[in-house]
Amino acid sequence: LLPTYLALKKTISSDLTFNDKLKFYHSPLKLLAKLLPFSKISLVFEAPNLYCSLVVAVLCLIYFFKKNHTLRSRVIFISLAIFTYLSLNFNLFDFIWHGFHFPNQLPARQSFIVIFVMISLAFSVFIQIDRERKNMANILTFILILGISANSIYTLSNQTWKSKVENYTMYDADMEYITRKYESEDQFYRMEFLTPSYNLGQRYGYNGIGYYSATISANADNFCENIGIEIYALRVSSKYVPSNILNAIFGVKYLFKTEDDLDQSLFLYEKDSLDKVTVYENPYVLPLAFSVDPSVLDLDMNSNSDLQNEMLRHMIGDKSSSTYTNEKDFARAINKLKDNSLDITSFSKTDITGIIDNSKDSILYSSIPDDGGWSAYVDGKKTEIVTIFDYLCGIPLTEGKHTVRLVYTPPGIELGSLIPLMSIIFFFIYSYRIKKMQK
Repeated sequence: LLPTYLALKKTISSDLTFNDKLKFYHSPLKLLAKLLPFSKISLVFEAPNLYCSLVVAVLCLIYFFKKNHTLRSRVIFISLAIFTYLSLNFNLFDFIWHGFHFPNQLPARQSFIVIFVMISLAFSVFIQIDRERKNMANILTFILILGISANSIYTLSNQTWKSKVENYTMYDADMEYITRKYESEDQFYRMEFLTPSYNLGQRYGYNGIGYYSATISANADNFCENIGIEIYALRVSSKYVPSNILNAIFGVKYLFKTEDDLDQSLFLYEKDSLDKVTVYENPYVLPLAFSVDPSVLDLDMNSNSDLQNEMLRHMIGDKSSSTYTNEKDFARAINKLKDNSLDITSFSKTDITGIIDNSKDSILYSSIPDDGGWSAYVDGKKTEIVTIFDYLCGIPLTEGKHTVRLVYTPPGIELGSLIPLMSIIFFFIYSYRIKKMQK
């Protein structure tokens, strides 16, 4: 739990505060309309989804007017209705309900609780009707089933996106072959689709970049937005947009084309052609880590329209205003970085070791996010990690040959492991004392 808590504290949502003016989102009539059948499914900050059959709504209204209810129960009902309305429609209550931040697009995510309460109240009335008038209870049951069925058919046929299984699996056979053929056991590199999308690395089992997660860190989001990686919705995901520079510095060796045309500005060549997927290789791919000019630490990542070129210029120490659109100039810059690369001797998800022969004092750049948890060792001595481009791990290196090791430990894992261990010890001590006292 502790590592999870520390990770969540790095998300954008953890820093949000209520700085909005007090306001209501929708009119009361608009909320009441969501109780009716055949309502439009709500998305993107529209009125919350509340439909749970018209019968339930009517039975809730009957609950209030039932003669056997006391004044106290009516006051509680009215108070609950007011609180529910504020929770669904008042921005301050909305902020509190959603863990002290505003939700992303989907409105009133606590509406399922409101629906549960409505069904509970309706059921209590239904039980009374069933005891008093059996025929009426049967009629209500019939209307309830008929209404929900009709609404379901209408919603599924008119408002939901209909898809075929083939749309999800059409590339499976090709990608299974590709990932098996191009997977490397002794090198680390990444692969991506030419058309931006989410989580395809997880989908097909390769090292990718595009990532969809509501818990993406604030640093990751800002970095992606600055360098031109597409951000979707309220900053919850990233879609990798290939470019020559990003392909090189992120170690993207292979890119996959489906039906879309290849961007002719990308310096790629065709490697393999299958039924539905074409594989392109990047001849200018850089390794996971390589030496760069120390000026990378001085680059301002905000307010720069030519940031990718500026990043590459700082890496090679070029003080001109070059733009690497010409393949010859681009190749010269990349080859300069390749001359001082980390030769990786072993790597896993949490432990990377390599050797580098540095021609001068520099910064070892890596395309590993500096989100905490990484420790660096140079020639066996622990070394401070510096942040490159406000997000990536860097290690200061002197001239000469060095052995570099990077080790990852989830922040909080030591204390997080110690707490349950101590709890177990205290439990046995407590159990022993209780048993001794009983004797």
